[in-house]
Amino acid sequence: VEKKTRELSALFDVTSAASQSLETDQILRKVAQRITEIFSFDATRIFLLDETKEGLHAQATYETHPDFAPRARRLTNGRGIAGNVAATGNAIIISDITTDPKYLQLTITQNALKTQQKFLASFPIKYKDEMLGAITCVGRHSRQLAADEIQLINSMSNQIAVALENSRYYEQTKKQAMQLRNYALHQESVRESERTRISREIHDE
Repeated sequence: VEKKTRELSALFDVTSAASQSLETDQILRKVAQRITEIFSFDATRIFLLDETKEGLHAQATYETHPDFAPRARRLTNGRGIAGNVAATGNAIIISDITTDPKYLQLTITQNALKTQQKFLASFPIKYKDEMLGAITCVGRHSRQLAADEIQLINSMSNQIAVALENSRYYEQTKKQAMQLRNYALHQESVRESERTRISREIHDE
């Protein structure tokens, strides 16, 4: 019961962080921090697909030390570990990159090795059937994620996806409202010009 309570509390923390703002950067930075703290990772990076779905951009990162800051801010979809996750929708978990051949098969830059990280895991961010990006977590020490930890991170990923969709809807609504406002101002300007023209014609008569 105590373990389940901790898991629910952790999920609530991330859900709360994701719902505190409709501004994407604020949401993701806070969520990356909470995931890092909850699971004692050394860094968490949130990569989002661009509009073309061909590239991933490091939209938010949180690290416990500057050495863990991402070397690459932009990735190609389908390449590298986060790129593979975003392309396939399947998580990749490498408990120890120094012994798991999967790391060298998938990595492009080998940044984790260069910064002496050992643990690396990446999870998809997906809203319904639409792939949005990937969460990558790293650590200096090798570790095995338990099944309930994996499930919890996937649940957090789902919350991020919902928050991103809400933020996107908010931005679309804000843009539409601005377009309507500009249209109304334009129409008023046209009407004012027409009134001025008619008034001038009447005066001329």
